[in-house]
Amino acid sequence: MKNRSVVILGIGNRDRGDDGVGPYLAEQLIGRVDAEVINCEEIPESYTGVVRKLKPDTVIVLDAVSMGEKPGAVAFLTQEEVSTMGYSTHNASVGLLMKYLNQATGAQVFLLGIQPENTSYGSPMTPRVRKTADALCSIMMGEDAKCLLAN
Repeated sequence: MKNRSVVILGIGNRDRGDDGVGPYLAEQLIGRVDAEVINCEEIPESYTGVVRKLKPDTVIVLDAVSMGEKPGAVAFLTQEEVSTMGYSTHNASVGLLMKYLNQATGAQVFLLGIQPENTSYGSPMTPRVRKTADALCSIMMGEDAKCLLAN
């Protein structure tokens, strides 16, 4: 039985290189972590009803985020940080989605963002971003992940 208190949402467009890191991570985590994992691709708003029904304590959004860092850099951001610090997730609605999910469920909502290198249409995920994504998968599937997902 999955821990319904944590929901992980993978967001992004696989046709735009590193912007597909959210769906890539979600696919790797489905069935391998003690959380409900949803691969939203480009339409996370279509899954808000599912998230509301699950009544999670925590929601973690996985997405590419332009932070002005080196490609593959990772940040764990709160809804407030996403809204006030001007991070670009290549999807203007992510901050609004986070706010909505917080208000609709009372859950703490976080963005696990990865700095993209290339989001050009038709490009593959870059090696740096894939290496980071694979490392995050290993961490989240390991014993250390229980601490992350339990808090």
